[in-house]
Amino acid sequence: MINTNYRVFISKISSSEHRFARKIRTVVTLSLFIALFSLMAACHDNNNSSSGRTGGLSEQDFANNPILTAQPGDGVILYLLESANALESANKTGEVGFDILPIKTEFGTNHTFCWDDIAEDSEHFMALLDIEGVELLKENVNGGCQTIFLEPGEYEIRMFNDDNTDHIIPIFIQYDRDEELFSQNISESGLLDKLLRALSFLDGSIDSHAQTEQEDNFTIFIDTWECPGCDLSGVDFSSVNYTGDPFLINLVGADLTDATMIGTVMWNATITDVSAEGAVLSYCNFAESFFSSSDFSNATISNVTFFGVALRGVKFTNSAMQSNDFGFADLGPEDDSQITDFDNAILDGSSFVDAFNVKDASFTGASMISVDLSNQDLTTPGLFTGATLDSANLSGVNLSDVAMLEVSFQNTNFTNADLSNFICIDCDFTGADFTGANTDGASLGSTE
Repeated sequence: MINTNYRVFISKISSSEHRFARKIRTVVTLSLFIALFSLMAACHDNNNSSSGRTGGLSEQDFANNPILTAQPGDGVILYLLESANALESANKTGEVGFDILPIKTEFGTNHTFCWDDIAEDSEHFMALLDIEGVELLKENVNGGCQTIFLEPGEYEIRMFNDDNTDHIIPIFIQYDRDEELFSQNISESGLLDKLLRALSFLDGSIDSHAQTEQEDNFTIFIDTWECPGCDLSGVDFSSVNYTGDPFLINLVGADLTDATMIGTVMWNATITDVSAEGAVLSYCNFAESFFSSSDFSNATISNVTFFGVALRGVKFTNSAMQSNDFGFADLGPEDDSQITDFDNAILDGSSFVDAFNVKDASFTGASMISVDLSNQDLTTPGLFTGATLDSANLSGVNLSDVAMLEVSFQNTNFTNADLSNFICIDCDFTGADFTGANTDGASLGSTE
């Protein structure tokens, strides 16, 4: 007989073990340790080390693959334990109110189950069932430990929410040798880093054990990379970093009002039809994403990369948008009535080099000091009415045969631009550079 002991231990993570530990203390944490004491057990584990399972599994993986079972070396596994009062959409495995972790033993082993929750009033529990559905063991939270010998076969660990709240509880499951501490490996899992980013949104007090709807939705988003139509208002996305499979991120129709994204990376994301008024975005990268028909009015957006982003019909009205890169972004209208709207926005220092359909957007009253619009086709009457383009780079632009009103072009670079028949009434071109520009038939107002 191989003397192997599997330990199922549920506990908090101490504050010294990770930079987000203060936040994690609010979460019910499940740590599953697999202890392999004998030489034969160690050899058995080594023989399976080339299986290609490198860790970072989540409940979604088990939902997608019904024959998948948890194994030693899987690293940190995330489950999202919803209450019985949650929506059916929150359920991944089992039924609403409990989740299932399948395990498989290839030889007779002892399993020790413990559940030690920092929240003393928690009433969660787990049950161990065999393949016939017979309950072999039940362990209550903070109820000590139980050990049971399991014959080779397939089993289920069922984890039940106490239903004291309507919220989702992130649960961590880790397979490891008994002598390897959870704290030594916690930072090695890419999935865990992702989860910790999600949990950093939680409040640091024990009282925050009950999450808000927005926190629940954000947890779902981090696990699945989609949450269409969800209320994510006020959520902090700052540490989200996704550069994986194209078009996996789906936030269509989500409420991102007052959301914060500092350093957020979401490539190939679908963020269309969202409401993001008052959102704060800084040093983000949304390359090749879709933002069409979204509302980012009154937002603060700076140093953001919109490279190749579809911005058709997006509202940026009254937003502070300094130093953004719109290279190869599409600013065309979503339809005849919904144009990309930068009216009264502050776009100082932004670059529109190689952007598409700039002339189809609206910049009425915008501050565009030191923007780069070089080589753009700007032949839309009134495109910059009331706007300020002082010190802007308009070299090589086409402004022929159009009229504009009350635009400030002080110290603007028009070198090699086509200004033929360009009429600008009550405009200020003081200090502008027209070297090599075609000004035939142009009426340029003040150039002193």
